[in-house]
Amino acid sequence: MDGLKNQINLWLVAAMVSTALAACSDTGEQPQELEQRPLIVGNQTVSVQVADEDAERATGLMYVREMPEKEGMLFVWPEAAVRSFWMRNTYIPLDLFYIRNGEIVKVISWAKPLDESPLPSDQPVDWVLEMNGGWAERYNIGVGDKVRF
Repeated sequence: MDGLKNQINLWLVAAMVSTALAACSDTGEQPQELEQRPLIVGNQTVSVQVADEDAERATGLMYVREMPEKEGMLFVWPEAAVRSFWMRNTYIPLDLFYIRNGEIVKVISWAKPLDESPLPSDQPVDWVLEMNGGWAERYNIGVGDKVRF
């Protein structure tokens, strides 16, 4: 009888460990999917997910492993302020476009994946656009270019 109890106990421990490991492997690290909208950046038309709520802006492009060339994410706030981004849990290099009143005021090219160094706007902005790394150079987009829906 004690042998049977030991076998049952071992089976229960194994089942609990297996369940715990399965739960750990499902961390919920999924990219968010927001509605896509067309956006004109300089002379380029792209499709962006618009992050205009706190939780959407906090998650951003975290956990994204690849992104089509003409897609990105636009972060929108109702008021302009100095903003700072980082690349926590972001697996692809990005170009960041800091925008005030529809005009690009600063570009950060090739932000490094998983780097948690701050990437500040240095001046008040109301939008920030994230595109694939090198996008600004490939399409000759820079400070002074207009951004509009």
